[in-house]
Amino acid sequence: MNFVVDADCGDVVYLLPMIKAMGGGNVFFSTDNRPDATTRWDVRFNMAKPLLLGQSYIDIVKYHEGESVDWPVDLSKSNCQSEEEKYLIPYGKLMLQNHGCDLSVFDEPWLDVEAANHDFDIIINRTTRYITSHYHMHELISPFQGQKAAFVGLPEEWEMFSKTVGTIPFLKTENLLELAQVIKGANLFIGNQSCPLAIAEGLKQNTIQETCRWIPNCCFNRPGFFSFHDTGNYRMIGTSAPIDNFFGMDVEKVEDPISENITPTSNGLYPYKKLANYFYKMKIS
Repeated sequence: MNFVVDADCGDVVYLLPMIKAMGGGNVFFSTDNRPDATTRWDVRFNMAKPLLLGQSYIDIVKYHEGESVDWPVDLSKSNCQSEEEKYLIPYGKLMLQNHGCDLSVFDEPWLDVEAANHDFDIIINRTTRYITSHYHMHELISPFQGQKAAFVGLPEEWEMFSKTVGTIPFLKTENLLELAQVIKGANLFIGNQSCPLAIAEGLKQNTIQETCRWIPNCCFNRPGFFSFHDTGNYRMIGTSAPIDNFFGMDVEKVEDPISENITPTSNGLYPYKKLANYFYKMKIS
């Protein structure tokens, strides 16, 4: 099958479970830039190609030059069809759902890479989109100050992180394959909703997510994934399994998160209950 992509790098990674479930095939990159794209199509192509070609279900990765297309054909199936889909359902799982594919493909690793050999316990990324407050992120990483951590992503993202959150080493990667290898070689990934997060999810790496308040559509209901919400009044931790503590943070279980005093977002009070099986309130001193 032939798949044409025009999305940003993170969404390209989230499309891979659908491509895998459909039997795999060829990935063609559109040479048109979407208005909402954060990177040019040629940059996306060069960044993503090595990672895609490393997957057993991908045969060819090239520019689209008029070849026949098997996906997308029905554009309505390739986009969000409701507010709930837009704000709550992960894009990769949504594509599987809309195309009648086996949803369990999303529950297993869909990226296969060798782990990089490095000395860092934790890999961190933070982009400029889909973030909360700088204090929130600083609070999130504070329990890990004694561990070896490195920042991945763009140099300007690292510079902003160093100015607003904290100073850590920058680990340069040339493309998404190297980035995936670095993330796999760590014990934990911390980041916001971004391409590195998509890669961490594709690897099923242990992850702590700085969750975007107004579009929390990257909360994954699996062991080892924790969503960290800044509600405006306190911090809420979403997880799929009970926890005694949150990486040393003092927490208490929240039975009904909707009844708690949560500051509404611009899109209303989104239903926390649908984002995880268990919720915990972090006690902030």
